Amino acid sequence: MKKLVFLLICILTFMSLVSCGGDDTTTTEPQNTNEITVEELAGYDIIRPSGAANNIFSLGNSIRTAIKEKYGYNLTYRSDVIRENIDSYKVKELEILIGKTNREETTEFLSSIRYKDYGYGVVNNKIVIAGHTEEGTTLALQKFIDEVINAEPTPTTVFFDGKTSIVEAEYERSGLKIGDLSAKNMVIVYPTALDRNEIKYAKDLALLLSEKSGYSVEAFVEHNYTYREGDEVILIGNTVNKYGIEVPADLSTHEMYISVSNKAMIVTGGGYYSFDRAAKGLIESIEALEGEVLADPSMRKSLATDSLSVMSFNVWGWNRSSDRDKRVVKMLYEYMPDTFGLQEDLPGWIKMLEKELPFYGHIGIPVNGSEGASCSVFYLKEKFEVVDYGTKWLSATPDVASKYDESTENRIVTYVTFRCKDTGETFTHMNTHLEHTSNTAREKQADVMLSVAENIEGALIMTGDFNSTKSSGPINKYIAAGYEDASAIADEAQTGGTFHGGDGSAGDYVIDYIFVNECIDVLKYKVCTEKIDGGYVSDHHPIYAEYKLKKSE
Repeated sequence: MKKLVFLLICILTFMSLVSCGGDDTTTTEPQNTNEITVEELAGYDIIRPSGAANNIFSLGNSIRTAIKEKYGYNLTYRSDVIRENIDSYKVKELEILIGKTNREETTEFLSSIRYKDYGYGVVNNKIVIAGHTEEGTTLALQKFIDEVINAEPTPTTVFFDGKTSIVEAEYERSGLKIGDLSAKNMVIVYPTALDRNEIKYAKDLALLLSEKSGYSVEAFVEHNYTYREGDEVILIGNTVNKYGIEVPADLSTHEMYISVSNKAMIVTGGGYYSFDRAAKGLIESIEALEGEVLADPSMRKSLATDSLSVMSFNVWGWNRSSDRDKRVVKMLYEYMPDTFGLQEDLPGWIKMLEKELPFYGHIGIPVNGSEGASCSVFYLKEKFEVVDYGTKWLSATPDVASKYDESTENRIVTYVTFRCKDTGETFTHMNTHLEHTSNTAREKQADVMLSVAENIEGALIMTGDFNSTKSSGPINKYIAAGYEDASAIADEAQTGGTFHGGDGSAGDYVIDYIFVNECIDVLKYKVCTEKIDGGYVSDHHPIYAEYKLKKSE
């Protein structure tokens, strides 16, 4: 019996040694195949996007400098431009890719993370450090510098362990859909032949969808887009390929049109303004969305004139800059008034606005007949037709270029009578800029303007820089003649000073007005005090009103 027990012990001991592999065999984690050694690092180039932002360029250079100081390797640092016939511009097997380069590895990495996520990892032996946005890439580069470049290498032979490190953001509408279209699969396409503001709205929509959903929605000009299986295409404007969606052949210039299928969507209009309103309306609906699904927004709708809007805008004519040009245009795009009156609108301003706002027409002649500002009235061509118009000089001889002795320069009033194309209703918009140095001159100019108004029938709006404070003599003349200050009678009003000299601090100093006669109900009045792109649009805050034409009895 003892011999049998001893034999069993020997057998079990032998089997244990065989199964464990003896003292020389241990169980280890599989080696990380993405690991990059210090020795391998010497063969890498650092690649940045062509035209990279300064901060991305600088951080990439910081990585290069740190590697040289720490490991002694002077890596090539260049843009992602490819020249297959030049060795130094060929795509290499070993690259450190920063930002949105044109390399397939960058595309693969970014497709694996959401819009505001950022980080780094290894794809096909290439280190990718990126985010979808400039801010994301900047944060990813700083993260890589802190966690890899400035870290003590352990073991000393390893530069980067190859592990992917991602910072994930939170998103408001991760399941965002428009009708049956999912943001996860959306692509925005706009026409190659741009004739409206398609590129702006395509990019604005792509950015909004990306930020809301977390999926990177891209905007492509049509000739650069190739359909990929699974894409759900949103067409902004009249593209050549409609992806099975039919646009009515009889779409009129003042009709908006949106149509959604299960794989595509089109946003367009019969004219400039109708397209603009359709695209802006869609964006506003997504911005206001509280859930994750925007119900099918398909529509064919005429731009009604149940209510109208007007703006008065002194553009600070002799103080132009490219930045202010952009702010003025953005302000007008934001409010898109049906008509607006300008002051200090020198020829350069008129030419710029004609180019940037092609769906507006305008009436006005220079104050000196051939030069100077025009006190122009701009109007949406697709909504209105001009019935009558003219210019009068605010002087004793209003039919010729002239002035009162008390006035430093000629002053004018421009008047335009419009007919609403959809209702046939008419109204007149008068616009002026009174003398700035003499109250006596302003009172005389008001008298001339009111005498012109006496000959105009029906609804009448007066806009302008009247250079007169409330309760002053000139303003009292307009009130006594039966015209009302829109800010005082609006159902909803955001009031305040209008002239601020450029620093925004207008206080309660009001010299710009919108007056209306008894044929108009004012729904809303607003002093537009907001900054645009970090600055004020002018030395005056524009003023804006919405109103209705009273029905004739």
